[in-house]
Amino acid sequence: MADKEQSLESRMAAASLGLKYNSDDSISSRVEQLINNKHLSDVTFIVGHEKQRIYASKMHLVTVSEYFYTMFYGNFAEAKRDEIELKDEHPETFITILRLIYGAKVDINFENIHDIFDRIRMYLLPNEYCKPLINFLMDQIVDYDTAMKIFRKNLHFKFELVDKACTTYIKNNPLYYFDQDDYTTLEEEIIRKIVSMQEINCTKEQLLSAVEKWGLANTETGTKELQQLAIRTKRSYFSHKFIFLASMEKCDSWRSETCFQIQLESRNPVALYGIGVYVIPNDKVTISLSMLDYNRCKDSVSLNLEKRCIPYLDTVDLMFKEIVLVKGEPCKFQLLMENAKGIISLAGCSKATIIHEEISLKYEMPNRKPTNTIAHVWAKFPGCDLEEKGALRCCIV
Repeated sequence: MADKEQSLESRMAAASLGLKYNSDDSISSRVEQLINNKHLSDVTFIVGHEKQRIYASKMHLVTVSEYFYTMFYGNFAEAKRDEIELKDEHPETFITILRLIYGAKVDINFENIHDIFDRIRMYLLPNEYCKPLINFLMDQIVDYDTAMKIFRKNLHFKFELVDKACTTYIKNNPLYYFDQDDYTTLEEEIIRKIVSMQEINCTKEQLLSAVEKWGLANTETGTKELQQLAIRTKRSYFSHKFIFLASMEKCDSWRSETCFQIQLESRNPVALYGIGVYVIPNDKVTISLSMLDYNRCKDSVSLNLEKRCIPYLDTVDLMFKEIVLVKGEPCKFQLLMENAKGIISLAGCSKATIIHEEISLKYEMPNRKPTNTIAHVWAKFPGCDLEEKGALRCCIV
């Protein structure tokens, strides 16, 4: 009896041909054992200058790749051989490609992702095999700096999902990138993508200024086409417009310097991207907005409307880098406007509020003298993504 059991075990061991069977195995773990399995292969690759022997199954390869189908069953010399030499291939990269083909886990990093992607294209593998690469890049996008890093790296791969994740950060806070020291080192294709965005939290003037700044450092590249693209593209802000409600009146003062603060009174943080101010028709208006930190200017934005036609009472937007408001921590500003035709001021009070289901913002001035007031703010929840097409989806729910 013992001899029969031993004989059975011997036959099973021989039949396994290098495979191991455990009752709690998954199908994928068993399939993984087929990778580079000498006993169950019907083709051998002699790979690289080291001439490393790597074993594979023709059935697996031709199922996913027309490249290998042509190699094995076409009119090539390799079709009649059981051993095929791949002189220019790296053994580790080829093993990784086999792991992808067999459905095994693959470790992706910045050192191997380019080679793996290039081999996926060379071996004519379906786009599905790029998923581990996409997942790796998506995992790296965690803040504004990594978003631009991956956005640039993705120029090689052109994964749409990765681009979309990166551009959410860029559309959200473009002025952050325009102020970076390495902004002028960005590739022209990156600048073109930014300029053609149909939703972005900056004005056309700020976009044109950024193109000019980039062009001055890249004199061999013409910026005229980029400037025309910035002018022609119809765009909106990547945020929501919240209107302040208060009684307004016209004031004949031609110069107004206003210090005010915006304070969040609702629970969830709110990100500010811009402020809209009233402008009375005139052929010469200058506006300067400064963000204060302990009564010192930490950032500013200005507009000169001398060449802009404003035939009626209107509002103009001053967009700035993202400011995240937290309850109990007011954000202070200083607004300076010069306009010979006068300004719009608050009537009889120094406060205005936003009325909304989920957000409560209070606009306050320290005095009641006639000072130019703001009309609205551009804001949303930090990190909120908006739909790219159609009407904006309100992030405040």
